[in-house]
Amino acid sequence: MADLLVYSPDDGANLLLNDLALRHDYRVKSTSDLETANKWLELRSFDLLFIHASTAVPVQQAMAGKLWEHNPSSPVYMFDLQSQSEKVPYARLFGAEIALGDGALDILERALTEFKKNRFVPSSEFNIMIVEDLDSPREIISIFLENMGYSNVKGFSSAQAALEALNAGPKQFSCIITDIRMPRMTGQQLIEEVRKDQRFGHLPIIVLTAYGTVDCLIDCLEAGATGFLVKPPKGADMQREVRRAQRVFSHRMNPRLASEQDIESVRSVILDRGL
Repeated sequence: MADLLVYSPDDGANLLLNDLALRHDYRVKSTSDLETANKWLELRSFDLLFIHASTAVPVQQAMAGKLWEHNPSSPVYMFDLQSQSEKVPYARLFGAEIALGDGALDILERALTEFKKNRFVPSSEFNIMIVEDLDSPREIISIFLENMGYSNVKGFSSAQAALEALNAGPKQFSCIITDIRMPRMTGQQLIEEVRKDQRFGHLPIIVLTAYGTVDCLIDCLEAGATGFLVKPPKGADMQREVRRAQRVFSHRMNPRLASEQDIESVRSVILDRGL
């Protein structure tokens, strides 16, 4: 039986989600007290975490971090059953999924269903494609990932070669990590080609970007990127993004980091953080 933790200052929302999860055969802990929620996260593992959108973003991120210390495969959802939230881009950037407004309950119910339906793909079976035209960065990232436990990593020196490999074996890869600026076909163009193909359009895609290339990064997010890493990537950042990609792939989540209406908000957050 899977375990769900719900934290919301709204007791009505807690009760509603508690009943929903029980109908889907989950063990549920729900609370309106933040200290209690954090204590539970420190003491035990949960399979899913639902956090109310009124919670401050740093608190949400800290709670997610505690969850992932026990179980990196666990999805986190920021929710509000009644309204939208300005915190969407911040939550998406640290790895949370979003369930807001009229459709929130349907999204959360689908999350409960999909989690139990799909097996989490372990690192040893998570096949990563690296697309980078320069040999040295490609090899460094490959070694980095292998040291993190991802034993199936394959590098490609061009987006064209990567696309040919995807067409030849649509199911052989679980994730794509691609540079943005490459000759002939760019990372953005690769993302666009992947997203419009039903055979592998669900794959999470992480883009490698450099300082001062916000516009190129935003173009990639509009095309459907799942996340991004600033070159040279740091270990903690790499682990965060690849773990997110594992959750997206395993639980069949939306592979796009930002929806069309959230792109400008994401741009503002990225600029504030100094990329």
